[in-house]
Amino acid sequence: MTKASIANQFEIQSSRLALDKAQNQEVKSFAQQMVEDHTKTGENLNEILSSSGACLMIAADTAARTLAAPAEVPVGILTSLIAGPFFLWLLFRLQREGMT
Repeated sequence: MTKASIANQFEIQSSRLALDKAQNQEVKSFAQQMVEDHTKTGENLNEILSSSGACLMIAADTAARTLAAPAEVPVGILTSLIAGPFFLWLLFRLQREGMT
């Protein structure tokens, strides 16, 4: 998702530059369309990521309530068990790709 977000921001910024600097009306029109399309794409990406986070929290809360019923496991423990390995994987992947 990071690459997609960076690429999307690049498209927006380069299209804005073309919009400001271009002399040709067709180029300006295309640049404006690119800005609008990629802005919408960025908004959609943010919605997907936000809903994914909400789904994770709902799943963790449900598991916390049912794992050791009638007692409850603190939801922070479950999210840490999921998030810790995920962030380590993400860090190693970014290092391997030379992004850190």
